[in-house]
Amino acid sequence: MRRRGVGRCRRESGASEDIASDNKLFTVCFVIETFRHKGLRDFWQTGRSAKLSASLVKRIRLRLDFMEAAKTLDALNQPGFDFHPLHGMPTRYSIHVNGPWCITFEWIDGRALKVDLEQYH
Repeated sequence: MRRRGVGRCRRESGASEDIASDNKLFTVCFVIETFRHKGLRDFWQTGRSAKLSASLVKRIRLRLDFMEAAKTLDALNQPGFDFHPLHGMPTRYSIHVNGPWCITFEWIDGRALKVDLEQYH
């Protein structure tokens, strides 16, 4: 199982980082930048969190992995995700996890900000 921050260079608050390897310089970009939900942040960074229901962990991991790999919002429109924008300003988006639980976030310049796990219905 892949753990965030293990085997990859990662700054908690930054969106990208320059890495030198074999005299070449390249940039590693991270889409998920900030979290509102502390349990979700801990899970993303370590792969575990006591603040998340065990019944949701597998589905949360899948959705966060899709978010991290997404280059555009359209990439998050996957079957079973029920991806949609929420009303209000700033515009936030929702990805269905299970039952009433959803991952919500803002999307600015290809970055996911203020990622949260909410029971908003």
